[in-house]
Amino acid sequence: MNSAESFAIYCETANTTSSKKMESGSNLRVFNKTKINRGNDISLSEDGTTISLTRGCFHITAMSIVSYVDELDMEDGITKSLTVSICEKSNGGYCAIFEKGTIIEAPSDAEKAIAVGTVSHTSTAPSFIDTILNVEDMIHIQLIHQAGNVDNKNVFLTVSDGESVNRIFSQITIIKMN
Repeated sequence: MNSAESFAIYCETANTTSSKKMESGSNLRVFNKTKINRGNDISLSEDGTTISLTRGCFHITAMSIVSYVDELDMEDGITKSLTVSICEKSNGGYCAIFEKGTIIEAPSDAEKAIAVGTVSHTSTAPSFIDTILNVEDMIHIQLIHQAGNVDNKNVFLTVSDGESVNRIFSQITIIKMN
């Protein structure tokens, strides 16, 4: 078995200054940390929103977490405690990989996805994707977290504790197989 020519791991971590609220509909994941990136077949855009893949076959795994945080635990966008509340009425939605430029306006647009993740919950139960993607020509992909209507404004894509830069809320691993 040959070792992979190209592979990459990108993460979205909470920054130390603020948390990012989830909006209804599609929420674009912004990868702000590169764990590893080897080879020339996988690259991340400067703004962290788009991953470019060259021709070939890729194994992609991804996960995305959303969290419900009680407003009483927040102060200026930073959590005062590391406990995450459970809101029984807040569906966490799912993550999905789309080709950049795909218009996503309704939950039925998931049919346009390259891959759709498992259902998640706002108790930080993640949505997972594990897929194989055969690329005929260069493609630009994005990871989103879809939540339909977020009735509860206490659902966050990232939650800052004001100190840690290692709180991963989304991650994608891509390995070129040929």
